[in-house]
Amino acid sequence: MKYIQCIIVVCLLLMFSGCSNQDILTAGYPNENGVEFYKEITDKDKIKEVRIWFDNLENLEQPNDLKTEAEADIFVTLANRGIIEILAYIWYIEDGTIIVKRGTSNYYTATSEQTEKLKDILDYKDN
Repeated sequence: MKYIQCIIVVCLLLMFSGCSNQDILTAGYPNENGVEFYKEITDKDKIKEVRIWFDNLENLEQPNDLKTEAEADIFVTLANRGIIEILAYIWYIEDGTIIVKRGTSNYYTATSEQTEKLKDILDYKDN
């Protein structure tokens, strides 16, 4: 009986440890095998900045000459309580701006100032 109680307690601990109220922002470098993550951010202020950053992007028609997702410069996810809130592929453009793809067909652009702010938050280094 004591063995069963221990198993139940361990199962409950494992179950509740997976339930987190914490937001997690991750960034990585996409490639043909998936994504190599290099950054995990839990700082509430930085996550708030990233949410605002994504809210201020300008809509863009689907570009004709965009590289594949595996060739994107960076991949970003933001999970809120284990549910993906933001999932985005980002391509840096030579003029200092970026193109962002969210979902299957939603494209956005950011100014060079916005681009630098995101690079700073994510500690982005050219891969």
